[in-house]
Amino acid sequence: MTVRAQDGVELWASAEGEGEPVLLCHGGPGTWDTLDDVAGLLAGRAAVHRWDQRGCGRSEWRGPTWP
Repeated sequence: MTVRAQDGVELWASAEGEGEPVLLCHGGPGTWDTLDDVAGLLAGRAAVHRWDQRGCGRSEWRGPTWP
């Protein structure tokens, strides 16, 4: 799935599992999919939410806009 940021950029997101929510955030542009295995392990015990940060992995990048 994707979610739309306030400026219209599409960010990839995932939600799986049930229970208490857990949010997983990757550490940088080159490590965007390292938490896939962790999400799979936790999904049987929690509602796991994660996303690819702007400009990383499956999310769009839009540079700053200047007036």
